[in-house]
Amino acid sequence: MPNDKYDDADWHYSDAVFSEKSLPPENGGTHIGFFVAWVLMNGMESDSLRAESAEEIAKVKSRQITGRQFLFESCDEKLMACDLNEDANAFAVAYYDRYLGDFDTALGSRAPGTYEVEDSWENYDAMAAVIGDRYTEFRARGPRAWWQFWKR
Repeated sequence: MPNDKYDDADWHYSDAVFSEKSLPPENGGTHIGFFVAWVLMNGMESDSLRAESAEEIAKVKSRQITGRQFLFESCDEKLMACDLNEDANAFAVAYYDRYLGDFDTALGSRAPGTYEVEDSWENYDAMAAVIGDRYTEFRARGPRAWWQFWKR
C-alpha cells in the first residue's frame, strides 16, 4: 500500500471539462486538497510526510495556506498512501471512492461545477464536517473489507 495513489490532480485537469471551460489546473486539486487538509488538521499524516513538510503542515494548520496549495507544493499534486498514517489509510481505502460524490453533494450548489468550487477555508469547513461524519461512521463500524464498508 505505501505507493498506492488515491487521487491525482492530473487525472482531473486532463479532463475535457478543463479545456472546455479554460479552468486552471489547480482546480483539479481542490477536492483532493480539502481531504489532505482534513488529514493534516487531524494529525493523520505519515511520519515521513510530517518530517519532510513540518513547516508547510504548520501553515495549513494555521490556515496560512490551503490544503490544495499544500498538495501542489508538497505532494506533487497527488494523494498517496505513503503520505497518510495507518488509520487515515484504512479510512481512505474504505471511503475515498465515495468522497467526490460527497464533495459534489456538500459543495455543488456553491459553484457551476465540481471543478469550479472555490479553494476557500469556508468551503473546506463545510467539507471537513462531512469527512468528519464519514470518519466517525467508519470508526463506529469497525474493521471490515473496503467493499463491505458502506453496506448496512
